[in-house]
Amino acid sequence: MRYTILLVAATSVFAMPAAHAADVALGVVGGTAGPGVDLTFAITDNLNLRGTARGLSIGHEFTEDNVRYDGDLKLGNGGVMLDWLPFSGGFRLSLGLMYNGNKVKARAVSANNQFEIGNATYQVSGQVNADIDWRNSAPYLGLGWGNPVRKGTNWGLSLDLGVMFMGSPRSKLSASGTYNCVSGACVNPTSGSINLNDPNNPFSQDIQREKQNFDREIRNAKYWPVVQIGLHYHF
Repeated sequence: MRYTILLVAATSVFAMPAAHAADVALGVVGGTAGPGVDLTFAITDNLNLRGTARGLSIGHEFTEDNVRYDGDLKLGNGGVMLDWLPFSGGFRLSLGLMYNGNKVKARAVSANNQFEIGNATYQVSGQVNADIDWRNSAPYLGLGWGNPVRKGTNWGLSLDLGVMFMGSPRSKLSASGTYNCVSGACVNPTSGSINLNDPNNPFSQDIQREKQNFDREIRNAKYWPVVQIGLHYHF
């Protein structure tokens, strides 16, 4: 998907009329989608084509269903947008298609390696991991101010307000090592190697219950708000 989006961007750029070949602006941007670069081309006086690439990794802690996770929020997105300036000024409406590489990779942490998972408390010698990602393509809709390729000026500022529609989040809980059932809904307190592929493994059963609770907690995380400012140079 990412290569398809880049191919569309390149094809659009080379297909522009030669009269607008010099109306190009390069900018550095930063905001809730991460820092990155924008490259803007004028198609007409009221329509610009913009390519963008942004990314960042942020340490992030969160708690879901009494389990604390320590991990990274990885932002990685880029794509193409059409900016329509209906009043031939700085105000614009934007529509785009983004490659969406945003994801969360986290590890459950506990001071004594005991975790409440499902209906039981386990002592775990190993790791319990939680990963969240979304589909690879995300439509973008937004509005903004500033025309980087406006004639008569070289430097300019921009502001974007919008949203990426990422779709329903997908979660994966995984674990490795050994476990010991400390308390809770274990029929018989037991221990052994963690095997999530074994439906009779009590730890595996509780991980599946935990995943259902986890999915309910994150099901509304379908949208990524974009607030972005930029500094551009018009060649």
